[in-house]
Amino acid sequence: KIGSNHADTARGAAGAARAPSSQDEEVAELTATDEILDRAWVPLKSERNDLNDENVPFFTPIKRSERRYERLRRWKGRSGHVEGMWLVRDACFEPATSSFPVRRASLRDLLEEHTKEDNWLKIVDASTQISRSQVKYRVPGVTVMSRNFAADNTGAHFTFYTIPLMGVMRFATEVLHGDVSLVLPKARIPPLPHRRRLERRQFDHMFLQAQRVLSLDAPVVANMSQGNYVCFDELLSIGRNYYNIISGPEDASYARANVMATTDLHLENECYGPDHDPQDTIYILNRRVYARRILNVDEIVEAVRDVAGPGIKIKVFDSPNAACQNSRGCYGFANCEELWSRNDSTWFNPPCKTIATIDDDIELFNKITFMISVHGAGNANMFWMPRGSVLLEMFPYGVMDRSYITLANYTQTNYFQYRERNSEIADSHFGQHHAEDKIWADNSMRTDIKHLPVKINVQNFRPTLERAFAAWTKGCKTIAS
Repeated sequence: KIGSNHADTARGAAGAARAPSSQDEEVAELTATDEILDRAWVPLKSERNDLNDENVPFFTPIKRSERRYERLRRWKGRSGHVEGMWLVRDACFEPATSSFPVRRASLRDLLEEHTKEDNWLKIVDASTQISRSQVKYRVPGVTVMSRNFAADNTGAHFTFYTIPLMGVMRFATEVLHGDVSLVLPKARIPPLPHRRRLERRQFDHMFLQAQRVLSLDAPVVANMSQGNYVCFDELLSIGRNYYNIISGPEDASYARANVMATTDLHLENECYGPDHDPQDTIYILNRRVYARRILNVDEIVEAVRDVAGPGIKIKVFDSPNAACQNSRGCYGFANCEELWSRNDSTWFNPPCKTIATIDDDIELFNKITFMISVHGAGNANMFWMPRGSVLLEMFPYGVMDRSYITLANYTQTNYFQYRERNSEIADSHFGQHHAEDKIWADNSMRTDIKHLPVKINVQNFRPTLERAFAAWTKGCKTIAS
């Protein structure tokens, strides 16, 4: 669907829901999508008219007196500070200089205070003009642009780019209305096996409502000579540090609706909804890889069983997109024991798949209403958990990242954290003791600490576990309520 007109979703939805059956087919599918991305500009090519080559307006900020400006101001005020946000008409991009020409007088009309420092803007003389013949492509309607989107990220890092950008798309679609497009500096997700199809699929879910997705590195644009432009009728552009513009749980509901529109999944929005079955399972996310694996996970299970009582199930799991060892590439199992319990002859029959898909993660995490997890990328999946769910995040010694508490606040997830103060594993690795803030401030040590396992002091952990369990039984429909 990327690069195409998403208004015609009847055919696209069926194709998007089908996972490729082999790695070769997967790579071919991604390559074809890149070709579509390049071709997406062709219908937007401007007609040349040498007899009517008048000058065109460029980079006209929306005036403060306009209702659109007031709507953006209110939405932005709710969402927090966003560095380098513009809402302008006739924004013309010059690929040769990777910049938007803007007259100095227009800068003061932009929404943000520090726009003059933005290297995407090129200040030009008041006498500068752009003629119609210089405009090679024109994008109609409203276009959302992220100037810093990084399509080569994976996992949680990719999610941190897509979720807030999806929130901006939702604002543009629901508030500004009209034909809404998405343009990115580089929209290609490299076609590497397995992982990249996860990001590609997630991208399609998040930006289902985009009429077209355009990439500024498409050859027809990137190879344009200096003095030629791509112009946008109206451009809502966001710059750096836009993670805090998630507007609230409405964004998660919007994403779930997009997923349900293109799959046969049913996703819950509330953990206490009238149709919700009582919850009876506490999930413990334990990574199959060595990094941040819980060495004493059995002790954690016993502590949970003691706090929750015999009626609550406990499930230790990992992402369905992490292959089980010695499984011959079998995906789709959150718990490897579910795979080992099957006969060898059934390994390659459904539901075992040889291609990973983000839909497995979405379906699983939407069923989870209480998750215990060490800090890591898997916690980004709380975005798919029903509103009011509980996340208990365990921090190894030396890890001081606050990314997930921020996401929890926006998605109305009940968040609890436990910080392991025992430095034995870190001391052994570094050969001496270091304070936590020193480890986190040093890039090399920060990388190392994230690749170490963790052992939790269960006695110290238990009070946090008890508070999290109480919040779960109070806020969600559980059999322990």
